[in-house]
Amino acid sequence: MSDNFPADKDWEEAERRAQVIAELPVQLTQGNVDWAMRQLNVSRSTLFRLVKQFREDGRTSALLRDSRGPKPGMQPLNPAVEEIVSRHFREFYATRRKPTRTRFWREIAADCQAQGLAPPSIRRLGRWLEGHDQAKLMARREGKDKAERRHLATPGGLTADSPLDIVQIDHTKADVTVVDPVTRRPLGRPTLTVAIDVNTRMVLGFHLSLEPPSLLA
Repeated sequence: MSDNFPADKDWEEAERRAQVIAELPVQLTQGNVDWAMRQLNVSRSTLFRLVKQFREDGRTSALLRDSRGPKPGMQPLNPAVEEIVSRHFREFYATRRKPTRTRFWREIAADCQAQGLAPPSIRRLGRWLEGHDQAKLMARREGKDKAERRHLATPGGLTADSPLDIVQIDHTKADVTVVDPVTRRPLGRPTLTVAIDVNTRMVLGFHLSLEPPSLLA
């Protein structure tokens, strides 16, 4: 099996995440958020990120754990250079001064040369930056509110006091491809439409079709 396939335990965790998120209504209440956080044992910000990823992508694979760190085939930085890069990242790049990537690289290059070290290329530095949580980086550079609007799914204020007061309908692409039983040619991914009671979070009904969402779904 190729190394690009996720481990069984990672896929099982992604499926568990998908099952929990699929039960959430389109507009989240505080009760929905608290329940999902307990089910998945994640923080509030992580939950919103997972919900956003799953709803935008529609596939279980979107919920696989993100493996941070160097990409395959990428040589690690010299430990002394890594220390310089990390220090400039904390004290200079990830601040409200919002320096450009080029300015960030120049500061690092000057510091490395002063210590007789070969600085990383600006391209290599870019790959190093991509290994960081972009939502947290944006929060440090531009503020938490802007980062949440950009990277997180924001919960709404929809509440229901009793069962069946409000029923929400949500659509998502199923993580399977339907094929013709005779020719075996792919026909497409079906759309799953689910009706969910906001108060109880119970699924009241569903509709599975190859047709796009409509009034008939």
